[in-house]
Amino acid sequence: MSERRFAGDTGSERPGSVGSERPPLWRCPHCRSPFVQLIRAERSEDEFISVELICPECLTWMAGDFETDEVARLMREVRSGKAELKKAYENLVESNMAQMASTFTDALERGLIGPDDFS
Repeated sequence: MSERRFAGDTGSERPGSVGSERPPLWRCPHCRSPFVQLIRAERSEDEFISVELICPECLTWMAGDFETDEVARLMREVRSGKAELKKAYENLVESNMAQMASTFTDALERGLIGPDDFS
């Protein structure tokens, strides 16, 4: 079983914990943000992986030893989020380039841009 330690934790009830259920590693137990970031992961001597995580929204720090499949799921979520972010970025770039091309074409057609604008 894994255990999470929080910065400033006194060993009492974990921040954001609901009964005995705890959120998955990729969700902050304090604010429930899905943007938890992996700081460090290191295989320990037993069957567990020691990880450090931080929530960029509420700055909750978490560390503990977790089962390999739980950390693997975290890594899949990180890769999925990264792919989603990359796709959103590419869509935004494409949209911005289309808008700039349209604006440039409109300026050319109106005679607002001449050869001396490029010298």
